[in-house]
Amino acid sequence: MMRKASLLSVWAFLPALGACNRHQSTLAPFGEQADQVLSITIVLVVGAVVLALGLALLMRHAIRAPEGQLTHKGGMKMVLWLGGIGPSILLLALLLYALPAMRPRPVADADLRIGVDGEQFWWRVRYAPPGGAVVEAANELRLPSAAPSSCRCAAPTSSTASGCRGLPARWT
Repeated sequence: MMRKASLLSVWAFLPALGACNRHQSTLAPFGEQADQVLSITIVLVVGAVVLALGLALLMRHAIRAPEGQLTHKGGMKMVLWLGGIGPSILLLALLLYALPAMRPRPVADADLRIGVDGEQFWWRVRYAPPGGAVVEAANELRLPSAAPSSCRCAAPTSSTASGCRGLPARWT
């Protein structure tokens, strides 16, 4: 009875999933970089699912094997190949797929330039659009969703600069 109720609740919420338009969907990226991040995310999630299913099947086989069928030598080979070498090759392939996206992207002259300077108790943010006047803000960084931009982060002291350390290499 409980299974029937949970299945019914899933079917009841399916129409709500289609109610989002393109601008509200997480799976509808804006811009080339966001599209690349989405494709990498999908590939990494599929790889993680394949890895988890493979290890679950390996564990299931090891637990349910009849007595005497899984010898020490055969079991060690299976664990080595399916539990060690296979997942390592899969993770290496996923890493090699994702590495090109980690390179800093070139910044064109027509891109928005953002400068973030650490003051004693706040952050000064300067937006320099190409051919426009510089706009200053405090403590709030707003990035355009579909336009490329470059960001420079600077701080006079090391304690303020610690806020810049987590930024990608392109944001130096």
